[in-house]
Amino acid sequence: MAQVGFLTHQLSHLAPLLGHHGAGVAVSMTTTAAVVGRLITGVWIDRLNRRVISSVNFAIQATTLRAMVAFPTPPHTGSGHLTGKL
Repeated sequence: MAQVGFLTHQLSHLAPLLGHHGAGVAVSMTTTAAVVGRLITGVWIDRLNRRVISSVNFAIQATTLRAMVAFPTPPHTGSGHLTGKL
């Protein structure tokens, strides 16, 4: 459930920078990475320390959220290269 909230915020955060299509692609890539990460973790979790893996996962999520808070608006490029509008 928490991932749905993040994806909603990610979409609204990236839409001004990448446009709606680009933001949708980024959200799709995030979802794909989440599925692949869960599959890989599922294969290896029995051989690793679960607390360490959970801590690393939590730290990555916290760092991502901090970055979204620290950079609430996209940088102004002036040329439109990131949005494809020249």
